[in-house]
Amino acid sequence: MPMQNPWSSLVYPQCILQEDEEIINKCWSFTRPEHRPRKDLIPQPFIGSLSSAEVVLLNGNPYADDNDREEQRKNQYLRDQLIKALTFKTNYKFFWLDPKLQGTGGDQWWRPKFKELLKECALDSLAAKIMCIEWLSQS
Repeated sequence: MPMQNPWSSLVYPQCILQEDEEIINKCWSFTRPEHRPRKDLIPQPFIGSLSSAEVVLLNGNPYADDNDREEQRKNQYLRDQLIKALTFKTNYKFFWLDPKLQGTGGDQWWRPKFKELLKECALDSLAAKIMCIEWLSQS
């Protein structure tokens, strides 16, 4: 029997899985609060899909701030895509390239990185062929 994706039980605004909370609190208790995982942001451990990605990017610890929290709180479509991304059900596999997310913080960070590729590839094709895995999904 296939394992159930634990992220499918995540319900905003609870952004840490109940089964992970104790270990996260224990592991990060020795660090300063500003370096701990953010419990008020939907995690992004990966963006894209391994089943279609031809390029996998490995990123370090992404930066997040209160603007990200406000953006998630106010933008229902963004929130939906962030949660769907955890179960590989977004409208665009690399969801930050979704035109409906243009102007968001994630779009403003990712789109310039793909500027040259977007001149050569269709957006939906590029979004299907790239994936990013984060070392730490939020902090």
